[in-house]
Amino acid sequence: MTWATVDVIMPIIVRARGASGKSIVVIVTMSPDRAGVESSGRMPVIRPLGPADAPVFREQRIRALREHPDVFGRSPEEVPGVEVLAEQFRQDAGSEEDFILGAFEGGALLGVAGCHRERAIKQRHVATIWGVYVVPERRGTGLGRQLVVEAMARARTWKDLECLWLDVTTVNTGARALYASLGFRGVAIKPRVLKVDGRYYDEELMVLDLTA
Repeated sequence: MTWATVDVIMPIIVRARGASGKSIVVIVTMSPDRAGVESSGRMPVIRPLGPADAPVFREQRIRALREHPDVFGRSPEEVPGVEVLAEQFRQDAGSEEDFILGAFEGGALLGVAGCHRERAIKQRHVATIWGVYVVPERRGTGLGRQLVVEAMARARTWKDLECLWLDVTTVNTGARALYASLGFRGVAIKPRVLKVDGRYYDEELMVLDLTA
């Protein structure tokens, strides 16, 4: 997951009257993302992806892998085709093993977060949050947190699930801070997990105990 720490600020000029009755000018600043939310009055709708969402998800997934090779463990050429993804989403519907949530505004996909449950009998108490991504133009608005919180809430409804895991590269400090603020704790550093253009990246394994 990538996380923006700085918003671009835009000024808004508001005319008002002070206590003396004189006209004054107040300059208010807000990020363009927040300004867009305020002006439209709409909040993104977060829901599970279905077969019809396969094309837009594939496009966004490829974008994410191209923009952030040091964050994600897959490469763009490894993303399945639309038909394969559509069938995967069809199988995921109503299951207690997999889902991918998407944040939509109108027809635009703004971000995603996935969750996968282990199939093996001895590991079915564990599920993994994966693939969290928010488009650059909507970072810094809290959308990433909303996606992860919704994924956590949905995973909690799975019977006999006891813990959530996730992996995050150690250079992705913003994401690590987000996950820690939601109760995940780091339990191990896995060295040299990713190799990108000759450079190695470590990953931190973070865990959330759902039974606590």
